[in-house]
Amino acid sequence: MKKGLSPPKEYFPLLDLLRGPAALLVFLEHWRNLFFVDFVDLEQPGMLLKLFYLATGAGHQAVMVFFVLSGCVIAHVVFTSHQRSSWSEYRYLLARVTRLWVVLIPALLLTAFWDWAGMRNAGGGASIYDGTGFGHILSTPLAEVTSPGIFLGNLLFLQKVFVPTFGSNGPLWSISYEFIYYLVYPALITVRLASQTAIKRTGAALFALGLLAVAGGQIAAHFPVWLAGAGAYYLFRRRKIASPVALWSFGLGLVALAGVIATSRTGFDIPGIDWSWIICLITAVGVFFGLQAQLSPKTIRLVRPMYHLSAISYSLYLLHTPLFVFIASLFFRSNRDRWIPDLWHLAIATLIAVIVFGYCVLIWSFTERKTDRLRRWLVNVGVIKPVVVQTGTNSADG
Repeated sequence: MKKGLSPPKEYFPLLDLLRGPAALLVFLEHWRNLFFVDFVDLEQPGMLLKLFYLATGAGHQAVMVFFVLSGCVIAHVVFTSHQRSSWSEYRYLLARVTRLWVVLIPALLLTAFWDWAGMRNAGGGASIYDGTGFGHILSTPLAEVTSPGIFLGNLLFLQKVFVPTFGSNGPLWSISYEFIYYLVYPALITVRLASQTAIKRTGAALFALGLLAVAGGQIAAHFPVWLAGAGAYYLFRRRKIASPVALWSFGLGLVALAGVIATSRTGFDIPGIDWSWIICLITAVGVFFGLQAQLSPKTIRLVRPMYHLSAISYSLYLLHTPLFVFIASLFFRSNRDRWIPDLWHLAIATLIAVIVFGYCVLIWSFTERKTDRLRRWLVNVGVIKPVVVQTGTNSADG
């Protein structure tokens, strides 16, 4: 493995089997939505096409998996900091902001570039940027969501709170959710700490409740999904399971998760059941067992490819959509122009997907991959005190 791409010291390899594929599912859903007609527009699709649409339509479910994993990672950060008596609100906030900004800033700049290039190429004529809902992504005229104010709002994690997501980069919506959870969760932990004064605990409670109230119903409604990951981590700290049992349980959970995601995509409904919560619960249980399992070096080598995919998951998530949209704008003017998924067009679209994936990896290599270097620089210039910080796919850094 190349230098700089080795797993961190505290590493839970099985979680990569969740995070890496989740990022890929989001990537594939946007790819399919932007380049191929909707399933309902197909005439007598065969089994292979049904499976294709089933496998490339689970982006929302994948984001639920991301939220659970994020809760687990942040719980680890907060727990270990308090355990080592090294907790610092300032250091924690700086670590979270740098973790997000190292990809978010380039993503916003590249979104501005690709959207400008696409609208310029359209030349004022009819285009997918007109806000007609192209590919289930572009629901607002792009000229209305590319202002400097909206750019700044997204930079400050205010999208879906006070401003819309910037440009064509729809996946930006979840970043503000994450950031708010990053703030609320430590405050809730402070409320539970007996060592804190009553005034500080009351202030922390008011801060958490006030922030969720300002953020709005959707962000507050998704917080329990995120908390499920934190709960899985704390249960892991308090209850140990034999590694073989944990490994088999994780495997069964992975199969169950895939089955539930597939079922949720078929349109099959059970009265009173929200598939998102079932996915959340199964993922949290899987995380609990995944944290417990101790893998042999041989087994770790088998899952190592997923470490690489997981390592780029944040960059892949945040970088792909604007370039996909730009390329789609070169071929289409409206939803009805999208391709039927025959072999020829599948080959073309697959080549496009490979190019965009490679582009994301390239940007990652100059940005997210340098997170450790950025933090060392912040230590050297005195912005933060020297603290050993491990970064990685599902390490304490998250």
